[in-house]
Amino acid sequence: MRINKGLFAFFTLLSLLLGENLVTAVGRDALLFTPDEKRPIVVDNRILAKVNGNAISVIDIMKKMDMLFYSQYPEYTSSSMARFQFYEANWEAVLQDLIDKELIIADSEESKMEISHGDIRQEMENLFGPNIIANLDKVGLTFDEAWKMVKNDIIMRRMLFVKAHSKALKQVTPEVIRKAYYDYAQANIRPTVWVYQVISIRDKDGERASTQAHRLLKEEKVPVTALTEKMDPSTKLTVSEEYRHTDNEVSEAYKEHLAKLQPGLFSDPIALKSRADNSIVYRIFYLKEKIPGGMIPYSEIGIQIKERLLNDAAMLETDKYLLKLRKHFDVQAAQINELKAEGFAPFKLS
Repeated sequence: MRINKGLFAFFTLLSLLLGENLVTAVGRDALLFTPDEKRPIVVDNRILAKVNGNAISVIDIMKKMDMLFYSQYPEYTSSSMARFQFYEANWEAVLQDLIDKELIIADSEESKMEISHGDIRQEMENLFGPNIIANLDKVGLTFDEAWKMVKNDIIMRRMLFVKAHSKALKQVTPEVIRKAYYDYAQANIRPTVWVYQVISIRDKDGERASTQAHRLLKEEKVPVTALTEKMDPSTKLTVSEEYRHTDNEVSEAYKEHLAKLQPGLFSDPIALKSRADNSIVYRIFYLKEKIPGGMIPYSEIGIQIKERLLNDAAMLETDKYLLKLRKHFDVQAAQINELKAEGFAPFKLS
């Protein structure tokens, strides 16, 4: 998982979601901690990466996660257990994000991109509310630290838009979207759906009893649920549950009779041989609804297909862009798996 593929809510520029959510292991239902938990978190601080001469330490990762944690779970900022769980789940992804961000910042400096104070201030208020200083105190960040992080976040998403997302927009043309829709719709043809009930009638004089039932239903508009009460007590009448079957699920014998009906109508009584005892059973079919099959309309899936294409193209262009930056700038990162094999854990509860 990589942060640049969906960490921030504001990466939704022009529907270009990069796909993943950083907060995977810490859900709101899982954070069942009391606000007064104060167990200290011990930090094993060390340099984990150097990008273009700039060092990234465990403390840098922690400060970034503190800001993210506040934006996601402000009600748990005083719970060290919740914070520790968040740290454990996300520190590697945050490290990768900070590496990528340093590369993009270095590229922005070469490109001479400028960010206004007003834009940064607005982003700060969006994240921390109007009472910025008090809320930053809860997270343990200074104003200058938060200012720099927010500024870098703005630079990151603007550079990604210019260098990657804008290319994705050009690739996902109406023709590409239409072809993707057609391919999907052809591969996912919907079957016709039949919504119906079957009324079964057994009687010594089945023809008479079924004719009576049909008249009550069709002419007197007796509800199906009240039909038994109107029939002779000696008549055995059963009403099926409401079936909702596709073409493949409806027997050919039943489909033959249902196909002759319009929704809301009853069939004439039909004498059929019971499979159970070979006796004659009269059945009346009630077609409640027929949902025609065929290709899924574009109106139902067009937006999702466009977003998927944009997302895939944006991820691909982002990967290309970051690969180019890694070749252009000097990146020295610790081998995390080797450190973990040696027992390295950047955060521990005392």
